[in-house]
Amino acid sequence: MAASPNIKVFNPDNEYVASCKYFEDAGAVAFGYGPGATVRMGHAKRDTIFTVSDDPDADNDGEYHAAFTAILERRKATRAGWKASAEALKAEREGGAA
Repeated sequence: MAASPNIKVFNPDNEYVASCKYFEDAGAVAFGYGPGATVRMGHAKRDTIFTVSDDPDADNDGEYHAAFTAILERRKATRAGWKASAEALKAEREGGAA
């Protein structure tokens, strides 16, 4: 049996409601729950990459496609941050072992 996908959706009451294989699906589910719903790359709140907003001037502008673009950009930034952290830790370990 395959593992659950890492993309998680939580409703505005912070209840885990779905895991998705694709960000497009996660965004659609989150928009279905409305303002306060979150898309995360895991279960922890620190893993949040997008929150549906009721502010019309927010980066989603009430439009799913703009929100999806924001989700993808934040995912790239999160991955880049994780990669940089891993590389720094590796360098620190290698420097300490020398």
